[in-house]
Amino acid sequence: TCPDVGRCVGAYATIRIVLLAIFSIVTFLLIELWKKDYLGGSMPDTPAVVDSLYVFLIYYILLGINQIATHTFDALGAVAKVHVPAILDLIVRVSFIIYVATTAFGSRPEGPALLASAYAAGMIASTLLVAFLMSTCKISRPDKATLVKYIRSLAPVFVVSMIIIVDLYLDKAVIGYFWGEHELGLYFGVQKMAIFVSVFSLAVATLILPSVTTYFTRKDVAASWDVVNQAERYVSLIVIPTAAFYLMYGTDILRVFLSGEFPGSVGTMDLLVIGSTVLALVLPLRSAIAGVGSHRTLFWVGVVGLALQLVLMLFLVPDGVAGFDMLGMKGLGAAVALLITSVYYFFTLRYMAWRTAKILPNSRSFKHIVGAITMIGAMYVVDWLIIGPIDWIALVVLAVVGLVSYSLASYFMGELEASDYRYFRSMLNQHDTFEYVVNELLGKRAQ
Repeated sequence: TCPDVGRCVGAYATIRIVLLAIFSIVTFLLIELWKKDYLGGSMPDTPAVVDSLYVFLIYYILLGINQIATHTFDALGAVAKVHVPAILDLIVRVSFIIYVATTAFGSRPEGPALLASAYAAGMIASTLLVAFLMSTCKISRPDKATLVKYIRSLAPVFVVSMIIIVDLYLDKAVIGYFWGEHELGLYFGVQKMAIFVSVFSLAVATLILPSVTTYFTRKDVAASWDVVNQAERYVSLIVIPTAAFYLMYGTDILRVFLSGEFPGSVGTMDLLVIGSTVLALVLPLRSAIAGVGSHRTLFWVGVVGLALQLVLMLFLVPDGVAGFDMLGMKGLGAAVALLITSVYYFFTLRYMAWRTAKILPNSRSFKHIVGAITMIGAMYVVDWLIIGPIDWIALVVLAVVGLVSYSLASYFMGELEASDYRYFRSMLNQHDTFEYVVNELLGKRAQ
């Protein structure tokens, strides 16, 4: 709780802007050192690459400013004001990318920088909208006591967030540094296709955090167990069949939705999908650990995981480091490193969730694996008997067959019930969602 909301918002904005300034200066200096070849590496310092880096620097500065508002809305419970600007960002960015990629601009030397500008354009639109929405929020100049209180309370969260951010981009940085833009592009493309496996679990983990925190504050351990175990069940129910579909039709997915150059990297995508699945199954447990206030635990888990990932990356990805021969596995080596790190997180987070929150493992994933095997069998039969050459329509048909067969298998095993159907239907209630969003944006949301 905060006695003066305006002063607390001002304190958060001040801290955020200072950190953004430090980040911007450090990043700008690193770009300049790289341009002067002090950092080495295989990435070419062409005008298009340099311009793209500057554009993304602007993007992340705007993102940081944007998040001052969206985090404030999130703290105030204004969910629509958090997500509507993100949707606008997505619409503008994708429209810009499609325009550049399908016109003569995409084939020009400055094409990569123009594609990077799509991210900045989307973020500019989103920032303008959040600035308008933020105009009704009171912001006051913070005093020293409020600033000190915020710094002390946010320091653990900031450190954990930094570890997560470094963990997200470390693989791309290592591949780009040692192998250049071509291998980085192949890896980044297949990783973007595989990322859908973990999107649902991340959303669920984010949604359950307030509930878990509330129950642990009330010392209602049983209720917190129910929330986390239900989240684990829904994540497993969705993620495992999604991963199975990717593993079965990975080559076709890459060929249809990317290009003929990417199917050769299907092994990399398979490992990334498996690693994402393993990690996704325990993401709700991270929320449980955060919910009991054990940020120190998450910090040390993250530090060890990051160190393990870095060591594995340096051993598996490059041909050599400091005169020592390495395995030179390129993107495949990065995928292996991420898979091993995911296994580490799986067992460590399970143990820490039991130790800090007394949450026991949920073993229902075995039923979901059986359902996924049934799904694979049904898709194989349909593919063999009916489907010819696989295009995007065939992939959609096979996905529908997989969904129906998996749902039936889960129902007969008792993993899908009428309550689950009602729950997912309520999540997809478009009329109520639209009405809620409009009322919140117009300031008519019921308190």
